[in-house]
Amino acid sequence: MNRVYRFAVWAILTAGWMTAAAQSSRNGYSLPPEGRLHALVIYAAFSDRPAHTSEVWPSGRLPRYASGLFDARPEIPADAPFVNLTQYFWEMSGGGFVFTADYLPRLFQIPAAGLSSFQQANTRLIDSVNRWLEKHPERALTPLFDRWTIGKPYHPKTPVPNGKWDFIIVVYQNGNTLPWIGAAGGVWMDFSHPLQGRTADNCFVLTQSHVSPYPINILVHEIAHGLLGGNAYHAMGAAAGGELRYGNTVQFGMHRGWGMLGGNDFFQTINAWERDRLGWHPEGARIVRIHPDSLPNGDTLLRLRDFITIGDAVRIYLPHTQNPRQYIWLEAHLKWSPFDRRWQEPEMKGCIEDRLPPAVYAYYQIGIDNPTILRPAWTDFLFPISAEGNWDYEVESQTRMICYAGHPENVLRKVRPNPLSGYNDFRYLFFDVGTPDHPEGDGQILANRHPSGKATHGNNLCYTTSRSTALQACDARPVPGNGGNIDVVQPYAERIGNSVYIWHSWGPEDAFTVGRAMGIDGNPTAAGVFFRGGHRREGNGYVAAPALRPIILNGLYVAVVDRSDTDFSVYVSYRRKTLQRPQRWAGGAIHVVDTFTVRSRLVIDRSGTPNACFPYTSTGDFMPVTHVKVRPGGGLIVGKKGRIIIRKDAVLDIDSAALLDVKSGGKIVVNGGELRLPERYQKWVGRTWWQRLFSPIRTRSGGKVVVYSEASGESPRRGRESNVR
Repeated sequence: MNRVYRFAVWAILTAGWMTAAAQSSRNGYSLPPEGRLHALVIYAAFSDRPAHTSEVWPSGRLPRYASGLFDARPEIPADAPFVNLTQYFWEMSGGGFVFTADYLPRLFQIPAAGLSSFQQANTRLIDSVNRWLEKHPERALTPLFDRWTIGKPYHPKTPVPNGKWDFIIVVYQNGNTLPWIGAAGGVWMDFSHPLQGRTADNCFVLTQSHVSPYPINILVHEIAHGLLGGNAYHAMGAAAGGELRYGNTVQFGMHRGWGMLGGNDFFQTINAWERDRLGWHPEGARIVRIHPDSLPNGDTLLRLRDFITIGDAVRIYLPHTQNPRQYIWLEAHLKWSPFDRRWQEPEMKGCIEDRLPPAVYAYYQIGIDNPTILRPAWTDFLFPISAEGNWDYEVESQTRMICYAGHPENVLRKVRPNPLSGYNDFRYLFFDVGTPDHPEGDGQILANRHPSGKATHGNNLCYTTSRSTALQACDARPVPGNGGNIDVVQPYAERIGNSVYIWHSWGPEDAFTVGRAMGIDGNPTAAGVFFRGGHRREGNGYVAAPALRPIILNGLYVAVVDRSDTDFSVYVSYRRKTLQRPQRWAGGAIHVVDTFTVRSRLVIDRSGTPNACFPYTSTGDFMPVTHVKVRPGGGLIVGKKGRIIIRKDAVLDIDSAALLDVKSGGKIVVNGGELRLPERYQKWVGRTWWQRLFSPIRTRSGGKVVVYSEASGESPRRGRESNVR
C-alpha cells in the first residue's frame, strides 16, 4: 500500500511537471502556429444605427474585399499564389502556417435595440445566421472549419476535430456607432452561442471604425494575439494610447515600430523576436546569436540577407545586463516582399507611400527571451532604434499651427543630443508647454491634455531643427468617403522644406543604411534603452518601487559597412570603449562596468526629456538627477585633451574598487555638479590659485570637492572636502 501511495504521489508530481513543461509560446496561445487553419468570416451591420459606409463597403452590401481578404481554398499546394492574409501568414511563418478562410455571402443585419455588449450582439447575430443556414443548406459549415483540438493556452494543439469551430471572425460595419462599443477596434471573446449546433474555440469581433477602409492591418494584429498572447505582448508602439501603464504610473511610450503586434502605421511585417517566439524560421535562414564569449577576437563581420523572404537575423547580447537581460536585434529589410512595404491595398485611397529604404533595422529586446516564460512583466518590451539617435526637445514657440486633425499644436525643436534617455521619431514627443506665468515650462507634461483642452497623447506635434526655420502649415488630406476623418497623412506633409515634420516623421533618417552605426561615442549608442519599472501601491499610500532600470554602458559597436543586391554587411565589435567624439550622458542611473577612455568632451548632464508620470496625471518626471556610477571593475581614463564636465543636477560617483586615471592634459570640470571619490583616490587640491590652475580637475559655480588621482605611481594622500568658487 505504501508503494502504491508513493507511486501515486510520483505520478501526480510527474504529471504536473509534464503539464508545466508542455507550455511554450511555440505551441501558440489560442491558435495553432503551424499546419492548416480554416476560419469562417461573418459580415454584419446594425439595421437601426447610422450606416458607416465607404467606397470599399457600401451600405447594405458586403464589403468589396470580402472575397479577397483570405484565400478560401482550404487545401493549397506550397507553390500556389496566395492573396492577402493567407499570403501574409504563409510568408511570415516561412511556409509553416497555412491560414485560409471562407465567408458567408450575405450581410446579416440585426437591430441594436436592447443590446449592451458584444456578447449580446453575437447571440442575436448567430440566431440570424442559423435561420439563414437552415434555408441555405448548401452553405452548411463543413468539417474543414473544425480541424483542431485547441486545449489550454500555450499547450500543444492537436490536429484532431473536437466538435467546435476553430475560429469565427465577425466584422460589424457600423458597430462604432453604439455607445457601448465606441471606437473599439476589436475584441476576442467566448463564442458560447452555438452556430449550427457548435460553439467555437476562438471568436474575434471587429468594428468598422478601425477598418478604414481595409482591415488587413488590424486583422494581422488581432490574429497575432491568438498566436502570441494578450495585450502584454504589445510591442514597439502598439500599447494602448502609446502609454505604458504600471498601476498608478505612466511610462511615456512609442508610436512607431514594426511586427505583428507592433505599431501598425509602420510596415507591419513580423519581427525576428516574434518569429523566434513562434519558431517560425524559414528553411535556410541564418539566425546568429552573438555573445562576447562567442567572439574570440571580439568582433565579427556578418552578411544579412532579406529577413522577410529568407529569414536572416542577428541577436546581440548587451553585456552586463541581467534580470532582465537585454539584446539588440538586427534585420535586413531589402523590401522584396510586398508586405515589407507600405503597400497600396485594394480599393484603398490615400495610402502612405513607402518612405523606408532597403536598410538594416534595429531594436532592443528587454527580457522574455525564454519561450516558456509566457507572461511579460510589461508591455512594449521591444523598442525600435532610430539611426538618427535620441534627442531632447523643447517648445520652440507658443505659436500654434494646424498639423493634424484640424486643431492647433505646439512647435518643438531638437535642442541637444541625448543618446541614453531622449526621444526619437519612433516616440511620442511629450513636452512641457509652460504657461504665461512660466513660459520656460511649469513642470506640467502634456501626457493627456492639449493646450486647447482637447485630449491628446502627445503624438499630434510638429517639430523643427532650427529656430530660424520659417514655419508653414502642415497639410493632411481626408480619406475619401470616410466622413471627412483624416485617417492617413500624405508623405509630403511629413517634411516641409528641410526641417519641419509632423507626427508621421519616421523615414530614411531612421534606417541603418551603409555608413550608419551605433556605439559608445555616437548617437545612438548600444547601451540599452531607458526603462522605468513604475510604482506599487501599499495600503492607502504609494511606495516607490525600484523606479529606474540602470542604463549599463558597454563597448558594443554595430555598423553597416556594405550592401550588395542580395545582402547587407554588418560589423559587430565588443571592443569599442574609447570616446573619440563629444558625447553627452543624461538620464537617471547610468552604470559604468567596463573601462572607457575619454579622448574628447564628455558632458554629464541632466536629461531634458520627460519619461514618466506619477501618479497618473499630467505631471511629468524629468529625472531630477543623472547619477553616473563607476562600479567595481569599471573605470574612466581621461586622455590627453579629454574632458569630463559635470553639470548641475549630475553626479559622477567613483567606487572604491574602480579606476579613475586622469592623464597629463586631461581634465575633469565640476560645473555645478558633484564628483564623489573614495578616500583612496582623494588628493588635496592646493589652496593657492596656481595649485588649482594645474590640477586636472576644475570646478565652477560652487562645485564640490576637487580631488583626483593620476596614474603616476604615487600613492594618493588623504584630503578633505573643499568648496571652490
